[in-house]
Amino acid sequence: MAITLNELTIEDAISDSAMDLLFFEPFYAHFFSSLNRVISEEIPTACIGVDRDVITMKINPNFFLKELNKQERIAVLKHELLHLGFAHIFKKLNGDRLLFNIAADLVVNQFLNPFPIPKGAIILSGFADLKLLPMQSLEYYLDKLQTLADKMQKQGWFHGSKKKFDWNKLSNPRSAELLESISRDWDFRGHDSWGKTELTDLESNSKIGEMLERAKKLTEEKFWGGIPREFQQIIKAHSGKDSSIDWKRAIRLLGARCSAKTIGMSIKRKSKRYGTRPGLRSISNKRRLAVAIDTSGSIDQNQMADFLKEIQAIRKTGAIITIFECDCKIQREYQLKAESEIKFKGGGGTAFDPVFERVNKERVKPFDGVLYLTDGFASKPTIRPKSRLLWVISPNGTTKNIDFGPFVKML
Repeated sequence: MAITLNELTIEDAISDSAMDLLFFEPFYAHFFSSLNRVISEEIPTACIGVDRDVITMKINPNFFLKELNKQERIAVLKHELLHLGFAHIFKKLNGDRLLFNIAADLVVNQFLNPFPIPKGAIILSGFADLKLLPMQSLEYYLDKLQTLADKMQKQGWFHGSKKKFDWNKLSNPRSAELLESISRDWDFRGHDSWGKTELTDLESNSKIGEMLERAKKLTEEKFWGGIPREFQQIIKAHSGKDSSIDWKRAIRLLGARCSAKTIGMSIKRKSKRYGTRPGLRSISNKRRLAVAIDTSGSIDQNQMADFLKEIQAIRKTGAIITIFECDCKIQREYQLKAESEIKFKGGGGTAFDPVFERVNKERVKPFDGVLYLTDGFASKPTIRPKSRLLWVISPNGTTKNIDFGPFVKML
């Protein structure tokens, strides 16, 4: 399909804004470069979300070109990147969707400096009589807004209501008037994927972490100091440092998500399409997990026992688990049994590629997932496994040479 002049214009505008962002705040520009971008008139302004498990920024060309000046365009890109960095798009929505979006905007719009806040954006001063504290969490602002909404609902208000209300009866009339106005005009298109992603907490944190870590590596140290402290903490958490992800839960999640299903024939079931037998049925196959264990002597015996306890729990659910004891090469390969013990052999350093090469050569039935327990002190792997991968890093280990795949640290 031919590209129109209009599409070229919007692409040029986005490229110019990205270049300006690179000049003023290179970290955000590098973060932006990792995103999938879509030009769409199906959304009112700009948004970020998950589209088929891919993090995507969508931009309305008319809004971006006609309603924003050059500096405001940069602010809009930064606004959406901050939503992603704070993981707003992955948070589970347990309450009011409108209030959640307002609270999220209150958080990110405090970080747009030095770029101007676009006209009509939601900012703290709009809710002045709520006396909101600056630089607080989304949950803090959501709680304050919910309290206000509860008071308004007692007066008969609801989202989108056309009725005129006298908010002077409330102690926060200005905020109530603004919330009423926002609720009449709010367009949820573009934010409908928020909180609905099929990605697990581990996968979403890993996706964000990989993008943030890449942006940090590409950003010169002199620019790193200009990133607000609050956002630096987010970057640290998502890039795997000081991560609060429970490594045991992460292992169980991988085990649960690696369950494979196939379609088979069934004499007992009729075909829905033709009304004849045989019909189709779903068959749950036993999961096959490859578990690689760094036996070079760097993993503590207690940590090893703790790790194996989680692996044995997965085996008891019916999974077939193949253990690879490996240092600089695979020393032993065997199927895990209840009585299996890990033997420390070799001690000649660590290499990741031998396991990944072996996993990728499995032809009878591919592995559904790969777990790799290591301290991370090895050269960067050059082979990617074709199965789901999770690195489990020992407490004193490093992730410096982990270039792909999610990881969790044992605590």
